[in-house]
Amino acid sequence: ALDSEQPLILFGAYDALSARLIEMAGCKACFISGFSVVGSHFAVPDVGLRAFGDISSAVQEILQGTDLPALVDADDGYGDVKNVVHTVQTYERMGVSAIMIEDQAWPKRCGHMVGKKVVPVEQMEAKVRAACAERINPDTFIFARTDARAVHGLDDALRRAERYLKAGADGLFIEAPETIEELATVGHSFDVPLLANPLEGGRSPILSPSEYRELGFGAIGYG
Repeated sequence: ALDSEQPLILFGAYDALSARLIEMAGCKACFISGFSVVGSHFAVPDVGLRAFGDISSAVQEILQGTDLPALVDADDGYGDVKNVVHTVQTYERMGVSAIMIEDQAWPKRCGHMVGKKVVPVEQMEAKVRAACAERINPDTFIFARTDARAVHGLDDALRRAERYLKAGADGLFIEAPETIEELATVGHSFDVPLLANPLEGGRSPILSPSEYRELGFGAIGYG
């Protein structure tokens, strides 16, 4: 889907019916975001109030509504390296095609919120290596996400992303660049699939899919 779509549009599936509607609309894949799942299923904000068991149960319900490949937001993997492996393999057994893991410190927050913290880069590198080495299907796509832009600035986010690529990540998501110039810097810094995340009320400029593509982004997640 990433190869054939320019860019790949990933609408957010928050329940089985929305996943079915995304498929009926002709989309090639869907995005199951933590933001939308905890909001729709539990009526709480995306601030780490729900655990893996709650969220994975909702993901399983959503997948029953569609045959589309799904990118699932796996937060920080819900613990340390062994938890990351458990999370990745659990989602793979459900039929998930792509998984995104982030470097926020728990309790995590929606990427466009203030007050975030990130873990030391070495901890995230270990999680990425474990996820890639222990995935059941070598075709399972691993996105590494960094929230460092809001914590330490764009330069640190770029350096972290480079290290996560070297650890084995297949694609990158640098959360919440704040200007078109920052989006362009991200898009022109890496030659792997990059995810952009337009969010109404968020910190990033909202552009058209073609504009994101011109800036170097191969997937657009409308969570």
